Amino acid sequence: MNLSGIRKEGTITLILLYLPDYINILNQKKMNTHIKLKSFLATFFLLLSFGINAQTMLSEKEGTSPTASDYYLPFRVGNYIKLYGWNRNTKYSYVKTDKINGVTYFLEQGEEWNDQFSGIFRNMWLREDEEGNIVIGAYGTKNDGDINSAVILPTPSKYFPNSYLTVNSYATYSNQDEVGTDSVISTTATAGAYTNCIQVRSTNKYISSGAIRLIEDNYYAYNIGLVMQKRIFPASQVHTNYIVEYVANSPTGINNLRLVDNAFNFKVYTEQDAIVVANANYGDKISVYTPLGTLLQTMIATNNETRIIVPGNQIYLIKIADKVFKVAL
Repeated sequence: MNLSGIRKEGTITLILLYLPDYINILNQKKMNTHIKLKSFLATFFLLLSFGINAQTMLSEKEGTSPTASDYYLPFRVGNYIKLYGWNRNTKYSYVKTDKINGVTYFLEQGEEWNDQFSGIFRNMWLREDEEGNIVIGAYGTKNDGDINSAVILPTPSKYFPNSYLTVNSYATYSNQDEVGTDSVISTTATAGAYTNCIQVRSTNKYISSGAIRLIEDNYYAYNIGLVMQKRIFPASQVHTNYIVEYVANSPTGINNLRLVDNAFNFKVYTEQDAIVVANANYGDKISVYTPLGTLLQTMIATNNETRIIVPGNQIYLIKIADKVFKVAL
């Protein structure tokens, strides 16, 4: 892979490796132009840099600030998003987990089909990091989803970062033939029935001529993920893929979990080496989970303040009755 001539911008430099085109697994006679020209990010990932030209987001330490992971499909095997448009179905799903250097990653598999063709077009191993970014640890070179044949990245790279919560943030990426830019157009966009979505515009150009090959907008809804794709250019491919079905259960098993803020009598916050639950009702059950849904502790509220001692530099889900808080210590 040749990285010469790459222009790096912004404050955070990232590297993602080139992903081979999975479309060669499909029947060539039945292959469709849409698959050949799917969003550049479906088949190529050479992410070079992020730039932010906006105010800094609130720290996750506040306990109520959203992170990029809140706008991505929750990590739980069996969760999926299915879209339909331009006479085809597109599905992104978590099919299993694997360990990479002792850390759990979820295999996100992308597939597309209609009456004339079907096939898997990508395999990526993703997880949420300590700050709430979605990071990639490996990608598949075959369509078998086998971690043993996947390419393991030397270090996890940000795939859907917290900078996407800020309008005008961007990412650039390229391969030998094309260069692309993902720009955050809005964080309050409407996509069908979904409001306050993150709208990310992907623009891909040929390096040799500078001509635009593709422009596509992707819309991400809170606690669901990708809910709409809108192809803008070229004119012959203008279409919209709408979400038609999804399962977005939280790691704790709460269906379509909505992480709440402190608009309740009780509050959850961090203080030095502990998570503090204040003003919970007497007898309320308090449960502490990892972001992957592993139960760590359970206790019953017996006074006005409950201190929970847990390791630092981690993200936790705190469930109180039927409400869930997301905090970082």
